[in-house]
Amino acid sequence: MDKKTDRELYITFDEFMSFIKAAYNWRVKYGLLFDIIGHGGLRVSEALGIKVKHCDFRNNSINIKTLKTKGNPIIEVKYPKRVIEILVRYIHACELEPNAKLFDFTRQWAWQIMKRISTQVPELTKRHSPHALRHMHDIVIAEVTHNDHITMISKHLRHKTVNLDLITRYTHMTDTMQEKIISEIEKKK
Repeated sequence: MDKKTDRELYITFDEFMSFIKAAYNWRVKYGLLFDIIGHGGLRVSEALGIKVKHCDFRNNSINIKTLKTKGNPIIEVKYPKRVIEILVRYIHACELEPNAKLFDFTRQWAWQIMKRISTQVPELTKRHSPHALRHMHDIVIAEVTHNDHITMISKHLRHKTVNLDLITRYTHMTDTMQEKIISEIEKKK
């Protein structure tokens, strides 16, 4: 099996939004799962572990139990208001109790669903895994913070240390970043 190219490891934010639209068209629970993963930079297992009682609707956040952090494994992740509003409607429509998990399927099923939905999105030329959404989240942080983000990525993605592995795994040179670099170079002329 060939190693994935750098570009196959992530999707852009615009591709993400096209994918999310397609996912919601399939089923609200699929759209919501991938919205939560992408906007929160979550691992699939973290998203599948979310219970209703972990949701803080007043603060537009979800308390995520991370499997990779010792000590305090609960972190608060903020979400766009749109995602929280969909989450509230989903919980009410499904009549979920506080101890109920939001999603009732396995990690493998989430990967299969993402690959199936990806085939319906013309912008996505490859079938990406849910982990590509985690990389997309990092790219958004990089673009918003003008690449002054390595420590922020480490904390937000729940990595204990900043190291070369983290930098090479989660940083990608997008077209937008390249355009910004060229723009800055041209300003210096």
